[in-house]
Amino acid sequence: MKLKQSILAALLAACALPGLAQVTSGASLGNLAYTLYDLDLSDANTPSLAFSVPDGAIPSYLGGGYTGISYAHRVNYNPVLLLHGSNSSDATSRTSTWDDRAATGTVTLGGRGGTGMGQQLQLAVEAREWSGVQAQINADSWSDGVYFTLAPGTGVTFTASLSAWSGIALDEEYYGMAQVLGSLTVRDLADLNNSDVSDGRAYFAGTEPGKPPPFDQTTLLSVSFENRGANPMYAYAEMDLDGMAYTIPVSMVPEPGQLSMLLAGVLL
Repeated sequence: MKLKQSILAALLAACALPGLAQVTSGASLGNLAYTLYDLDLSDANTPSLAFSVPDGAIPSYLGGGYTGISYAHRVNYNPVLLLHGSNSSDATSRTSTWDDRAATGTVTLGGRGGTGMGQQLQLAVEAREWSGVQAQINADSWSDGVYFTLAPGTGVTFTASLSAWSGIALDEEYYGMAQVLGSLTVRDLADLNNSDVSDGRAYFAGTEPGKPPPFDQTTLLSVSFENRGANPMYAYAEMDLDGMAYTIPVSMVPEPGQLSMLLAGVLL
């Protein structure tokens, strides 16, 4: 009996499927907070901020929070399949998802409503080997705008906590890459095109030679915005979060000489 069990175990081991190449990345961005400060201690103005703006001060094209997720197969860097995941929306959360043999992913915006200070962005994506092609999954999102009125002579510092991580488990036949981008931005509603004040971080990891190792980082994003004029300023704060996981067969990665020729051809 023991001999039969040993033979069966050996056969199962010999027939075991190889582990899938996989790359994961994840992140969270939230815990939005603010601190007021006085720009001129000698004046009579008291620093103040109100989470509201007059009707008509918000342009109609500024939408609410967003989540999106997409997946792609590529052969020699050319797309052969591009698909977008599902999404849903309600009063307190918005979620987009993707789930199949080649990749999984979820990106969620929660804590909506009220002043918007309680919003949390979260994502997790995983790409796996798939029939010898490149597999890439992307997740992206941004929060609802946190609209506010800032009194004259007042400065405000917004902060948000960003955590980002990645994991790569590949064999010698695949390379993998993972990326997370997170940012906090404040914009003046009267000058949207030229008033961005932002703080952000980008994390990248890969198994190709010379690429950084997997990351696991937590940092505090901080943005200061000031009203040095004589009238109230109308502005908004917004958080953005993006993540990517990518696998590619080693055989598809051009040699340095081939890559130089490809780039030269593009430049012609």
